[in-house]
Amino acid sequence: MLVTLSKIAHMQAVPTQFTKKLITHLLDYCATNSNATIRYHPSDMILKVHWDTSYLSEPKARSICGGYFYLGNQPVHLYTPNGPLLTTTNVIQIIVASAAEAEYASLYMNAKLQHH
Repeated sequence: MLVTLSKIAHMQAVPTQFTKKLITHLLDYCATNSNATIRYHPSDMILKVHWDTSYLSEPKARSICGGYFYLGNQPVHLYTPNGPLLTTTNVIQIIVASAAEAEYASLYMNAKLQHH
């Protein structure tokens, strides 16, 4: 939901039919999944972050990155990860030259948040 909200926020200055479609889709999703819950499991309290980047997926040749911060002590493929302590989504404001540069920018942005 965070990515869609971010996209709508960037589009609201000049809304189009696509903006309306995104808003309708988001509201339908919220109405359909109204009982969503966050689950926390006991762990050794090791702060972990998973992040992902989408290269050139935003207007004006921008990329988007996101992060999922949680506490855990085992590899994710062995269990269901804890609920998030923080989730982020950001538009990378500089124009990066490759998907690898977008991944480095995402790593930097999420590592910077980890220290705050």
